[in-house]
Amino acid sequence: MAKKFLTVSLLAVCIAFAGCRKNVPDLFEKQNFNDDWQFFRVEEEPSDDQFLDPEFDDSGWEDVRIPHTPRLEPLLVNDQWQGTCWYRKKFKLPGGQKGRKLYLSFEGAMNVADVWINGIHKIRHQGGYLPFVIEFSDVADWQGINQLVVRLDNRDNPTTGPKPLEILDFNTYGGIYRNVWLSSKAPLHITDPVYADQEASGGIFVSYPEVNLSSATVTIKTHMVNESSRSEAFKIIHSLYKGEQLIQKSRGEQLSLSPGEDAAFLNELKLEDPELWSPQYPHLYLLETAVMQGNRIIDKETNRIGIKTMAFRDQAFFLNGEELKLRGVNRHQEYPYVGYALSDNAQYRDAKKIKDAGFDYVRLSHYPHSNAFMDACDELGLMCIDAILGWQYYSDSPEFQAHVFSTARDMIRRDRNHASVLAWEVSLNESWMPEYFIDSLHQIAHKEYPGDQCFTAGWQEYGYDIYLQARQHRLGRHQPPLEKPYVVSEYGDWEYYAMNAGLNQDAWDDLIQEERSSRQLRGHGPMRLLQQAKNIQEAHNDNFSTPAFADGYWVMFDYNRGYADDLEASGIMDIFRIPKPSFYFFQSQRSASDPFGKPMVHLANMLPDKSGEIRIFSNCDEVELILNGISAGRQSPDQDQFSDKLAHPPFTFNAASFDLGELKARAYLNGELAAETVQHTPGEASGIILRADLGGRDLQSDSNDMIFLYAEVVDDKGTIVPDPDWEISFTLEGEARIIGPNPASTEAGIAAVLLRAGKMPGLLEINASSGELSSGSIQLEMSAIHE
Repeated sequence: MAKKFLTVSLLAVCIAFAGCRKNVPDLFEKQNFNDDWQFFRVEEEPSDDQFLDPEFDDSGWEDVRIPHTPRLEPLLVNDQWQGTCWYRKKFKLPGGQKGRKLYLSFEGAMNVADVWINGIHKIRHQGGYLPFVIEFSDVADWQGINQLVVRLDNRDNPTTGPKPLEILDFNTYGGIYRNVWLSSKAPLHITDPVYADQEASGGIFVSYPEVNLSSATVTIKTHMVNESSRSEAFKIIHSLYKGEQLIQKSRGEQLSLSPGEDAAFLNELKLEDPELWSPQYPHLYLLETAVMQGNRIIDKETNRIGIKTMAFRDQAFFLNGEELKLRGVNRHQEYPYVGYALSDNAQYRDAKKIKDAGFDYVRLSHYPHSNAFMDACDELGLMCIDAILGWQYYSDSPEFQAHVFSTARDMIRRDRNHASVLAWEVSLNESWMPEYFIDSLHQIAHKEYPGDQCFTAGWQEYGYDIYLQARQHRLGRHQPPLEKPYVVSEYGDWEYYAMNAGLNQDAWDDLIQEERSSRQLRGHGPMRLLQQAKNIQEAHNDNFSTPAFADGYWVMFDYNRGYADDLEASGIMDIFRIPKPSFYFFQSQRSASDPFGKPMVHLANMLPDKSGEIRIFSNCDEVELILNGISAGRQSPDQDQFSDKLAHPPFTFNAASFDLGELKARAYLNGELAAETVQHTPGEASGIILRADLGGRDLQSDSNDMIFLYAEVVDDKGTIVPDPDWEISFTLEGEARIIGPNPASTEAGIAAVLLRAGKMPGLLEINASSGELSSGSIQLEMSAIHE
């Protein structure tokens, strides 16, 4: 294929607020391909030919919808399924497609994928965290039935890494666990950035060479290919919207491509008074790129973009010209039972919980997370360090190194237009890498994203733009003064769990007392959960003694590990996304005046701790504690126990004599009551309150969407009764499914299950019951997919 690079200067025609985006059907949107698959998990390996035969009878296979996991796992996953599984799908192409280019895009399939269409092998793709694309026009049946077959192998793989599952600190799960898309393109079309495989090109690449508060330059590189047998003339038109309002539109010059030729075309839009993207104000624009032949649109792509500029002055981070320090957290993408197979809405709900906890930054540990999660970070104002797969595994083999380099390129090509990206972690986490290898990854990133808005990050100080260092690797180590930008990548867990603070988490020598660890399940009780919060406060405060511009607590949600027979419980929410007290500590660190903040107050412990104290988290000026209607006084933040570098240290009250009744905390701003919370010591269990965690998104039909259901065992006042354990039975009417053990056991008074939506919208009636307790029930409206 002939290649050339063309730069075209286009006149940007400013028609600010002069028109609105039309709500018309978009013929160029990709088609969701998640429905109507058949699935088979292999117990004894059959021959390939058997499943590739169009006449093969797969009626005994399981009917599934993507995202999908090969096996529903138990809550504690100490024997995650590994092996080979197969997917088959039969489909007809819409009319009028003959002569067009057909593409299938897989967002994520674990881990080695072989794909056949109509018996023809189209690809072997290695790696389960990044997309791959196949073009199948040459083997398509334009009139009849097409057969798509996928074989997946998620066993340990020395080419893709990381180290074997049995000694791995997380699980990798399996299946086609992210979306699949079908696209139909004219022979002259905008390419896919991963499929095109071109450095700093392919698809649409949006960058911002000049940005300030008064103006911004938006540079748009559009990569086109002409796969027709004749020369094609066309124009490229870019339209920029804010909401429904058209802000700017380019007037395209006449362009052309010869048969078999591809080229990238550069265009610029100039904006006056741009609304810049930041964690506090995550302003987004919609960029529509249309390819025109005459008055006819032959291809169109849309990208949601955010305009920002980043810079470092010495070790300080500046966003849009203002210094910014980022409080953050690490996240694993696992759900109970279904592993990685989360719906797009579930991804959004996770991101919203991270934002609601008071964070503005998330490290995507230790692999690329989903498109939907990245979209949510753009929308909610969560800056990301985007990471390639890596954990305590490095190999000198050329195949392994070539694969790692490829993942670095593909990750940047996939995510480069996301406003939320802060840096590219093109580093194998906790895996010692030689300098030439680091040099190669660093150079790949800067070649893929030219200019001054690309920053690499790595856990070795050498080579990268940003040094990522876990607190446990810093403690007890003489470290010369750092000169480069610095992030505390992890803190608050391992240094309190393993005294040797080594890397090999399956071979530690000394564990500290359970009561002192940050790994605390909700069922471990209030005093141990309070200890987790104390550890976090201490570690987070210590991070202020470093030159770090950001830190990331380990971890947001409890999760499973390949090597361990228990849950990793250092999350500030459990695996069911139920908050622990530490969640509210971080929430108290966000200013009440922040656009995403509000006045808050939380009683961290209902009964006094060993020192006779009640601890309260709040972001307000003063807090008053009221014990059974009697005020214990007002307090300002406890500055003696923790440094004033903490935005809002906790409030502590002596309440040694309190053992039964009502606790009320009132928080004040500027002398005015701003927030209040009330708790009662629990009485005898009498009933169940059933809640659904929608998390900012309606439960959506026909998308494998899922939410958590929480059955709370309560007394007559509605106070959760943590003891004893109860067995809760869930029943439902409507097109949905309960996932998880049913009956489900309570932990600290709450039983949780997953609810997976069915195919058709409608009303769901859900009930939770247990013995003589009065049952709880809710109604949920399951909405249709928004077109």
